[in-house]
Amino acid sequence: MDLVKEAGVPFILGLLIGYTVKKFIKVALTVAGLFTLLLLYLDWKGLVTVHWGKFSSALLNLSREGFERGEALIHFLVSSLMPTSSFALGLYLGLKKG
Repeated sequence: MDLVKEAGVPFILGLLIGYTVKKFIKVALTVAGLFTLLLLYLDWKGLVTVHWGKFSSALLNLSREGFERGEALIHFLVSSLMPTSSFALGLYLGLKKG
């Protein structure tokens, strides 16, 4: 019964974290897309001037930083929880189902 408790809690924790992360990413990407569409529309109407080169380089830097921080977070979570295999499986399934 101890094996079920030890494997169950990290698995459920991984599942919840993976599901939440995927939902958060979907919402964040939707908001970013709507913001970009708003900028395109305002630029087209001549209400604002958007420097698209600077905009795209800022987005690339932001995505690189986010990816690096996400990798560091996953590495920390996986390395600090016992047993890691059940957490990793739960995280994978949470990301897949989210």
